Parts: sequence; structure tokens; C-alpha cells
Amino acid sequence: MTGMAERTTPVLVRRAVTGVLLVLGLVYARSVDVEASVAHVHFAVVLAMSVSALFLLWTRAPDPFSPLSYTSFYLLYGFFGILASFVVRGEDALPRLPGSTGERASLAVDSVLLNVVFFATYGVVYLLAERRRIRREAREAARLELKPPPLPRWSRPRLLIVTAACLLVFALTYGEFQRRLGFPLFDASTLRAGKAVWRNDPSLSWMIRGTQFIFVPVLLWGGAAFASGHRGRMLGVLAGAVVAAFLISRMGQRGTAVYPLIALVGIYHYGYRRVPWSALALATFLLVVYVNATTRVRTLGVSMTDAVADTSGWPLDAFSEHEAERSRLDSTAIVLFYFPERREYLLGESWLPLTVALVPRWLVPDKSKMFPNSDTGLLSTLVGLPAPVPLPALMFANFGPLGVPIGGALMGLFHQALYASTMRRRGDPGRTILYLLMLVFVSPTPLGFSSFLQYVFPCWVALKFLERDAPRDADDDRALTPPPGSGITRSPRAARPHAP
Repeated sequence: MTGMAERTTPVLVRRAVTGVLLVLGLVYARSVDVEASVAHVHFAVVLAMSVSALFLLWTRAPDPFSPLSYTSFYLLYGFFGILASFVVRGEDALPRLPGSTGERASLAVDSVLLNVVFFATYGVVYLLAERRRIRREAREAARLELKPPPLPRWSRPRLLIVTAACLLVFALTYGEFQRRLGFPLFDASTLRAGKAVWRNDPSLSWMIRGTQFIFVPVLLWGGAAFASGHRGRMLGVLAGAVVAAFLISRMGQRGTAVYPLIALVGIYHYGYRRVPWSALALATFLLVVYVNATTRVRTLGVSMTDAVADTSGWPLDAFSEHEAERSRLDSTAIVLFYFPERREYLLGESWLPLTVALVPRWLVPDKSKMFPNSDTGLLSTLVGLPAPVPLPALMFANFGPLGVPIGGALMGLFHQALYASTMRRRGDPGRTILYLLMLVFVSPTPLGFSSFLQYVFPCWVALKFLERDAPRDADDDRALTPPPGSGITRSPRAARPHAP
């Protein structure tokens, strides 16, 4: 009883401090000197950041790569960019839509609150599902002596076969891209020219798909190296990942170069050593500066050296510039501007592209034009903005106000089930890889399903080819379910017998 009290006291203190800090943040938002026209927008953004931080800091031991923590941190990053944009740019940060300043400010507030409702529902349902699962498994453990299933071994010859096959596909597709580009292979200033190679020719979608296969062996070797704890192998994987991300970024795509690296960091986190929150915060800031610099390269055609020199390293300026390029607030405000006053709700029309999702775009180049109201086409149809619709706004455009909390609740249930199934097989690098890819890439949208086919499905096929059952070692006798939010409960040494 005393031990439980000792463990509970720091949690209660942290929650109390969290509550005080959030209240102080709201007081600050009310008192800070900003333009009167955007003062209530400023307060709404701080409120949204407070809600995001509340879920992040309320758990007993937040795991940075649990769905709730990852989503909370992602929202904090996005809302801080919006906040910085209003602090630096004032009224110029309001959505670029018709209407008076007051009307656009009202749209901005509604856009922020829409995301708050979605995430708050997501967080509450996630925590309730987690609590119910823990109680159920505790009752089962009291009746039965449950042991984890045996962890699979990977066949090294088969891993080499998968690596060779993926590298061959990458070499053929990237070689064709390089031939069309005509720049030196390690020229870092080709983002604008690289995107022009394929941007206006849908029949080249095979080129984009093929080059992404480079990340399959990177992630597989990462899972093996981090589980083994062999520093030479880990350094080799990290070097390979950086080279792969650099080559992919030359095609003018930053997201497809960065997100696999995020998944790789998560694999390191679960497979070898816990990644501290401070490191993630610093990495996020450096990533924002990198995206700002590459945006200048891609839009202005300047060299990478000049772009880096002209990019601000001051956090408020960096995040403000990043938000101006990402248009997160505009993406939701556009939907609220048109629905339902100017357009009727779509009633699920945005998911019609799933009916032809398995048809390659290089066979049907006009496939995207068949569905102007899809998640990737709706904003372009409405105002000509080539950006995907955020999931909360997409639910609103299709199903109205009720669709927002329903979508949040369903995502909360799905993410909790995904995380629970992964934690029951902790120590299995294959399950960890699939979990991180699902968390980072997959959402219940046509774009999310496309990402599933691009990243998750190839890795799943490769893992089925690699895995073979083997008896568990003595140091694999771990509890079936870790404490909620505990993240890592094993040492790297315990996982080493299962590396190839």
C-alpha cells in the first residue's frame, strides 16, 4: 500500500502543477497585447493548446509514441505554429477568404474549436477504452496464468533477399527519375526541378511508388539492429536512413522523406532506448527550420546554401513561416466557409476513391479527377488549394457537426486497440514496425489507405516472409500487459536473442 502511495504522489503533484500551468496559460492569453481583431482567435488557440497538453501530461507515464501522446504532441506543434503566426503577422494570419476581418476571425475561432472537439472526444474515448482494457486483463490474469506468445525469429538470408529486391526496385525507378532530372546525384537544390519531373504527369505514379521501397529494408534492418543493440549496425541503419531520405527529398517531397524517419525513431524508442521528450521537441524545431529552407528552394529555385542563410532560426518566426506554408488553419476554415451554407454536406462522397484505390494511377491517369470531393481534391475544387483536408474538417464536410465527435471517438477506439495489441507483443520488432507505420501514416481517409498500401502492406508482406517461430528464451518471460502509458518495460539485452 505504501509503495502504491509513493508511486501515486508524483503523478498527483504533476497533475496539479499541470492544471496550474494551464490556468496561467489561459490568463496569459487574455492579458497579452495583440491586435483587437485577433484577440479572441489568440485565446482560442491557447485554449486548444491547453486541451492538447492536458491529455499529454495527465497520463501516469506518457509514452511519446503511444497514440494519445503522439497525437497530443502533433497538435501542440500545429497549434503553436498557428499561435506564432498570429503573434508575428497579426490580421494577415487570418484565413484568406472573402468577408470582413470579423467574419474571418470568427471562422478561425470555429476552425480551432472544431479540432478541439474532435481531439477531446478522441482523448476521452481513448482513455476510457484503455481503462476498460486494463481492468479486463487484470481479471483475466487473476484467473489464469497468462504468458506472452513466442516471439518470432527472422531469417537473415530472407532479409537479404527482401533487401536486394527492394533495392532493385528503388534503383530502377530512381534511376529513371535521375535520368529525367539531369542534375548531379547529390545536388541538394533540385526540389523544384525534381517535383517538375513527375508533378504534371500522373502516368509517372509508378516512379513515386517505386522509390519509396527504399524504406522497407531501412525499417527492417532498423528493427533488427535496435533489438540487437549492436552499435555498428545501428549507426549503419541511421546512415542509410539519412541517405535514403535525402535522395527522396530531391524529388520535391518532404513528407515522404521525413515520416519514415519518424517511424524509425519510434522503432529505436521501443527497441533500444527511450527517446526523451526534450530530444523530440528539439528535433521538431529543427524539422520546421528544414522545411522552411526547402520550401524556399522548391518555390524560389534558390540554392540550399542561400535558403538556409535566409531562413530564420528564431522559434516564433520559424513556426510562423511554417504555418504560412502549411495553411493548416485555412484548410479547416475553407470547409466551414462553404459547408453547409454554400454547399450541401457530401454524405460520404469523399470516400468514393476507395472504390478504385487498387487501380494504379499510371493505368488511369485521370483517376483523381473522377472524385473532385475527395480528401485530397476538395480544397482544390473549392478554392484551388492543392492540400488534403484535415480529418476533423473532412468529417464535418461529409456528416455535419455530429460527424466530428463520432470521428474522434472511432479514432480513439482504433488507436487504443492498435496500441494494446502492440504492447501485448512488445519485444517483437516486426509488430513494432507495423505499429509505428500505422500510427504515422494511416488515417481513415483515401489518402490514409493509399499510405497503408505504400508503407504498411509491403512491410507486412516482407515480415511474413521473414518470420519463423522459435522457442522463447528464459529472459522473455515478461508480464502480458505493461502499466498504462509505461512505454518501455524491457532492456535492450532482453530482445537480442530475437534479432536475425
